[in-house]
Amino acid sequence: MKLTKTQQDVIKRQGSSLVIGAAGTGKTACLVGRVAYLLKQNTPPEDIYVAAFSLRSLRYLQKQVEDRIGPNVAKSIHIGTFRDFATKAMTQDGNELPKIANYVQIRRLLGSAMRDADFKGSVGEAEHIIRQFKARARRPQENERHYNLLIAFKNFMEQAGLIDRYDLLRQHIVGMANGSFKPCPMKHVLVDNLQDATEIQLYWLFEHLKDGAQISAFGDDDQCIFSIDGAVGADAFSMLQEGFDGDEVQRILLQESFRQPQALAAASSKVVAGLPGRVSKKAKFLNENKADVRTKMFDNIQDEYQWLRHNVTKLSQKYPKCKIGILTRTEYQALRVSHMLEQGAVPHTCLATGIWDTPGAILVLDMLSILLNTATDDQLRNVLTGEGLNLALVDNLFANGLIAKDWLPQGAHLPKGVDLPTTTLQEYSILQRRLVGYYQVMQEKVMSPRDVFKAAAHDLLQHIGPDDRRDGLMAIEKLSSLKGQLREILPNLRKRKPLDMDKIIFVAPIREVRNQEFEFVFMPMSNANVYPYTGSKALGVDEPHEKRMFYLGVTRAKRGLIFTHTGRKSTYVEDITAAFNA
Repeated sequence: MKLTKTQQDVIKRQGSSLVIGAAGTGKTACLVGRVAYLLKQNTPPEDIYVAAFSLRSLRYLQKQVEDRIGPNVAKSIHIGTFRDFATKAMTQDGNELPKIANYVQIRRLLGSAMRDADFKGSVGEAEHIIRQFKARARRPQENERHYNLLIAFKNFMEQAGLIDRYDLLRQHIVGMANGSFKPCPMKHVLVDNLQDATEIQLYWLFEHLKDGAQISAFGDDDQCIFSIDGAVGADAFSMLQEGFDGDEVQRILLQESFRQPQALAAASSKVVAGLPGRVSKKAKFLNENKADVRTKMFDNIQDEYQWLRHNVTKLSQKYPKCKIGILTRTEYQALRVSHMLEQGAVPHTCLATGIWDTPGAILVLDMLSILLNTATDDQLRNVLTGEGLNLALVDNLFANGLIAKDWLPQGAHLPKGVDLPTTTLQEYSILQRRLVGYYQVMQEKVMSPRDVFKAAAHDLLQHIGPDDRRDGLMAIEKLSSLKGQLREILPNLRKRKPLDMDKIIFVAPIREVRNQEFEFVFMPMSNANVYPYTGSKALGVDEPHEKRMFYLGVTRAKRGLIFTHTGRKSTYVEDITAAFNA
């Protein structure tokens, strides 16, 4: 791509800059180009830090940098999240950090906190609420809604000796202030999608800029899709400039867009045009190709899936060098579409969190490990708490000698000397009889191992929340379709497979495709209750957030945009098609 004069100025600027541009104006190209320019100016690669806010964006950005400067040089550049950088800085002198909670541990502790706080929403909603609290720089107030949920979660985390990514950044900020931790030795920091920074992340960043690091930040507030988790959107731009008296960070606007033709871009911009606090972005659209926007309605979801699989396959055969994106509102929808494509043997890359990385699916795999007598203590702990046993009780059992090895073959007995209240003992005895019964049936081959596993897993899923149960059911479905012995399949399922970014067809939740573009974009399940998403009971509908999410999806399309739906279609779809056809 030939760079414009403004883009060249961004890349070669001496000093800090804040680069704002609409979708398709080349922000990612400028970021990657600036990395290459700094290296050309003999900047040591280890002085360069490139930051992103999500794993998929990070991997995409890393590939772009590697393609530009080569993988060997890219290895010496720090490419990661703020958490990655803080962890490395805090441990460089041999310091030991508290253990950072993983996704499963957070979900397990959240479940306990939800019960303590009598929280009626889903575990997914509870996650967003906790993130909103922890993303802030100021201390929460006792009179704030859901404060009791936050305190319950913090107490459970402390009891478990765990911290999360927000706690880590706070500890690093405090440590840099009192001298107990060193800052990251960055000379140049390039931040992608600054609008998705939280207050605590910005404060961490400012501590490094005080030490003389130069920043090149890139963003578009119209694409702020993590406000539900505490991202500050357009406020990040003003905070960055105000932090330096407004004169040390130059604001640069990219005003030439290369992605969408005029008609499609104008229709897309209608979605976010009236949002409050929006930064005005004028753009000249240079793509002169003809665009196409279509909608198609179906009687049921299975017909929609079949049509989608047939037409995506047909389009990929007609245009074998053009990338095709299938973008969904939620993670689960992307997993369902990916599963549908797998059943039809359609090659693709799925950018959703892998089903085997979701808490519900991990719980199912842990149950299988127990039945096969290959479980670790952590896996047994996960199943026992998943079955509904009190977290403190389970911790006490392990503290008193409970171990996973041969636990089920030996009768799933309690450790010696452990006395339980009568009611709790009855609950444990019921669980003990059930699991031992399943194990004996498997050993005696009264039923096939797969049928025993499915029965045990379905029993287990009755005790967990609807979000995790849904993922667990999909895991059972996928595992049941795999060929081979369960004992041989299990280790491979737990391995994280690298993403193939060279595929033609991509399936992803919308939030995972920033920085990317596709010749054709399919947006299935564009129903009225999906855009805006109405499935949140505790959080309600955040209309600006929903419009930005939808806008992010439609602005990935370079040529064709296809909406499919069952029932009434989203008003967002109606608005964009009306604007395009006007």
